[in-house]
Amino acid sequence: MSVNMEQLAHLEWVNYAASRSIIEQTPGLDLCIRDDVVLTSSSVFPAPDTTHACCLWADEQTVEKLLDEVIDYFQSRNLPPTIYLSPACTPYDLPARLKRRGFKPQIGQEAWLVLENLADFTIPPALPGFRVEPVTAATVSTFTRLFLSAFELPVELTPQLAGLLEPSVGLPGVYHYLGWADEEPIGTSSLISYQDYGILGSVSVLSPHRRNGAGTNLVVEALWQARADGVNTILLQTTANTFLEQILCLAGFRRAFIRTAYILS
Repeated sequence: MSVNMEQLAHLEWVNYAASRSIIEQTPGLDLCIRDDVVLTSSSVFPAPDTTHACCLWADEQTVEKLLDEVIDYFQSRNLPPTIYLSPACTPYDLPARLKRRGFKPQIGQEAWLVLENLADFTIPPALPGFRVEPVTAATVSTFTRLFLSAFELPVELTPQLAGLLEPSVGLPGVYHYLGWADEEPIGTSSLISYQDYGILGSVSVLSPHRRNGAGTNLVVEALWQARADGVNTILLQTTANTFLEQILCLAGFRRAFIRTAYILS
């Protein structure tokens, strides 16, 4: 996908603007959207996904002060300073500046993918054998346990993650889904509809059920909902250069950009 830096910056920014309504309802989760940086942090689940700075837009005169503010933001909360850099961040020597301060780039970059013109996109039919249902208050823990299991994260974190998820269930424009094979829950996905953007996330399938259609049905359900909401562009994040990214690109998504996490030891 060919985009200029202004378009790229907007794609990254809209992901956080879309999440504002969820974050405002979630205890322990904070979001600060400024003209020069986006800051998000969680005192309950302080993983890089929920606790980082991004969208840094500074110049030679302001960049060092901005980095001081970002570091202080996290250290004052006893959280590890984490900064995600995309190609839209400025100035362009930010990677070198972070390394001089002791930040280390993390293995495994994020690929940000987009699917445009959803109204004209041919959504594939759902595959037989797997059904998809909306998450309710009664199935929040099932969703979070599945998500953690699928990504090989400690299932002991289920109560904390469920506490983050539950306030968003039923919010306008927010959808969480469980995928089922017979009576067994096997996968998850989520969608946030925001203006004409749809943020697709939390797509996970338990290992024994991968590559057999369960993930497809979870995405298909979200795409139909997004189209019904008037969404034009779907945005999602995944690990770069993986089989999943290849499959998504074959299905119609295109890579917009990649970004790298830098963490201060």
